[in-house]
Amino acid sequence: SEYDLGMVKEGTSKKQTIIVRNTGTSVFRLKGFTTSCNCTEATCDWDVLQPGESGTITVSYEAEQSGDFYRTVDIYGNIPNNSLMVSFIGTVE
Repeated sequence: SEYDLGMVKEGTSKKQTIIVRNTGTSVFRLKGFTTSCNCTEATCDWDVLQPGESGTITVSYEAEQSGDFYRTVDIYGNIPNNSLMVSFIGTVE
C-alpha cells in the first residue's frame, strides 16, 4: 500500500494511521518494524491479531529537508520470509 502525505512543512512531522487486518486463519504475532530512514517511525499498541481482527499502526515522518520523499515501513510477524511493506510519498516545502 502507498500513502500520499501531501505537502509537509520542513521542520515539522506528519502522522498517518494505517489499519492492518489479519485475513489469515492463524494468529498474527507482530515481531517489529523497520523503516527506510531515521526520519520515519512506526508504533502500535498491539502485538497479536486474531483471525479477522484489525489493528492500527501509526507512522510518523519527520520532514528534515525540502523536496520530494519516498519512505517505507516493513511490518514483520510470524510469517516466514515475508513482510508487509507500506510506502509513504510527499513533498517537503
